[in-house]
Amino acid sequence: HGMVHVASMLISQDGPRRLCRLRVAGNGLGDDSLSHLASSLEEALTLGRVPWPLEVLDMSENAFTAQGRQLLAQAIASFVPNPGGEDLVLSGLIIDQFSLQPDQEVLDCRGAEDVGPPDALLLAALISRHTALRQIYLQSSIGDDGARALAQAIQTSPSVLSCSFNHCRIGASGIQHLVSLLYAKPG
Repeated sequence: HGMVHVASMLISQDGPRRLCRLRVAGNGLGDDSLSHLASSLEEALTLGRVPWPLEVLDMSENAFTAQGRQLLAQAIASFVPNPGGEDLVLSGLIIDQFSLQPDQEVLDCRGAEDVGPPDALLLAALISRHTALRQIYLQSSIGDDGARALAQAIQTSPSVLSCSFNHCRIGASGIQHLVSLLYAKPG
């Protein structure tokens, strides 16, 4: 498992501190590789080590399932900023379902029908710390859980001003969370 070595390197005290982009696209990686990366991120965060130096992770054209993407989302979302400490700088992610770069202002996933609830959780984990993103357009089945996660992330986002969730199969619970943005989002 080559990803075991990459994951170990990313959390090592002697690991790379200037590596800001890692592209592992098209390598046939599966959920086990994604699990190693997620574990490495969680370990770095829970042990108080300097978080990953990565700003952008390109994992497109691999064989990740929804379950694997959910593991990565949970690892990113588990990070709680430490006042005065190092911050997680990962704000860009490229997977088959979407691409979000650190300087990207518009995320347009209309027509990307394979964006599902785990991908909404991944987006939410990134959106809450993304400083350039202004507009989000989704048109996929993210469901109530995805809507809830995105609403919470948008509420804490320093930059998101506009979002569109057309044809996302959001029920009453998800709509309540999105409506709460009208009352809670400053600005």
